[in-house]
Amino acid sequence: MNARGSPPLVALVGRPNVGKSTLFNRLVGRRKAAVAPMPGLTRDRNYDQAEWLGRRFRIVDTGGLDRAASEHWIPLLEKQTLLAIGEADVVLCLLDARQGITAADQEVVDMLRRSGKPVVYVANKVDTSAQTDWISELSHLGLDPLVPISAEHGIGIEDAVEAALALLPSEPDATVEVPPDAIRVAIVGRPNVGKSSLLNRLAGLERALVDSRPGTTIDPVDTLIEFEGRPYLFVDTAGIRRHKSSALAAESIGVTLAFRAIERCQVALVLLDAADGVTAGDVRVAGMAEERGSAVALVINKWDLVDPKPESPEAWQRAMRRRLGLLEHAPIVTLSAKTGQRVHRLFALVDRLHAGASRSVSTSELNRVLREAVDRNPPPLEGRRPVRIYYGVQRGTLPPRFLLFSNRPQSILVNYKRYLVKRLREAFGFEGSPVWIEVRGRTRGRRSEAAEESVGADATDVALPEEVVLEMEHDSDADDLAETQG
Repeated sequence: MNARGSPPLVALVGRPNVGKSTLFNRLVGRRKAAVAPMPGLTRDRNYDQAEWLGRRFRIVDTGGLDRAASEHWIPLLEKQTLLAIGEADVVLCLLDARQGITAADQEVVDMLRRSGKPVVYVANKVDTSAQTDWISELSHLGLDPLVPISAEHGIGIEDAVEAALALLPSEPDATVEVPPDAIRVAIVGRPNVGKSSLLNRLAGLERALVDSRPGTTIDPVDTLIEFEGRPYLFVDTAGIRRHKSSALAAESIGVTLAFRAIERCQVALVLLDAADGVTAGDVRVAGMAEERGSAVALVINKWDLVDPKPESPEAWQRAMRRRLGLLEHAPIVTLSAKTGQRVHRLFALVDRLHAGASRSVSTSELNRVLREAVDRNPPPLEGRRPVRIYYGVQRGTLPPRFLLFSNRPQSILVNYKRYLVKRLREAFGFEGSPVWIEVRGRTRGRRSEAAEESVGADATDVALPEEVVLEMEHDSDADDLAETQG
């Protein structure tokens, strides 16, 4: 395992609430980092790609440094910031032009001077000419170059970036970006189940801040890892739990970002604590991942702490699955992020889940399986009238999506769809993946009104076989006759 090489790296450093995450979001062109008017919101190193005047580089946002603060994670933030400075090619040190230089600022400046790294000092929040006097005073402190900006309003950003680019080393011949074939994997779960520890074990380096207290990770952390020649993009996310108090504002923002991270991933590894087993919170988190289209695996962490081990692992897993309810199809793996026990098996599991969710099914095989499923268990009658499923086609992958045609689509209810999904999963190996089924009607020679309303122009652009169309028209004629006689 190894982390992939990268373009030059720019680190954003400073005390809390000087605007580092605001500048980070502006440089990467999207709201990736959590931003709010409170100190201490960013705690992990948060990486992304940026480009300026054709020059590509990476940028890393770091937590605010203030040794006088009382929060328990301050030493961890300092460790993470030192790691970011150590691997950076140039540092942007942000200062708050409205407050002037503080003791915390001076500590950051001293740290950077000891590091020997090239530094561009940035005076942020310079929105009016009133702050220019303070800028001139700073020039006497040896903070050079010093660039005034307003990250919030986009003022002076060009000057700061160009000053940093001038200090960057030559761009390598071949920069490495996220390969298009990289499998995107979200690591999700309740707080304090070991998500960041697992990410660190997978990457083989201290990439994410790890702490024994819940609520440490807020921003999703992307890590590109290559294992046996195949790239994976792992995303560590904030712990997800229900909130009863608005006081947990920072964690609430982290949960929102975790959902966004899940939506851009293809596989979700839902971490559980072996001591707790499957809790209602775990089922809720896994359900959220599946609702967003990710293939899901349950990863039972801290297995090294389970003593004694179950006499029958198979019976233990069956009991776990019973507690999962509708997520009983998700595979289960036990491991220890702390000791590394069985962690390497996650790569094969991710490959398997991704392959299943990417599988394309031939139309003939799909309809053979559908016919067998319907023959074994027909849909319930609508009154005294039969409900038929005429035909099915696959409409997409990641996750697998299917479109079925029926004479009475409104009568194909949720329970029957679940039955069909189970049959499709058994037949085609969609292990751990959600399978989405949509049922539409079709009337003689034209689109059904329901289909038109549900999906508009893409309603029924499927060329149905002539025999299927004739069968549908026959059933429609029979219904019309029955209504007339009735």
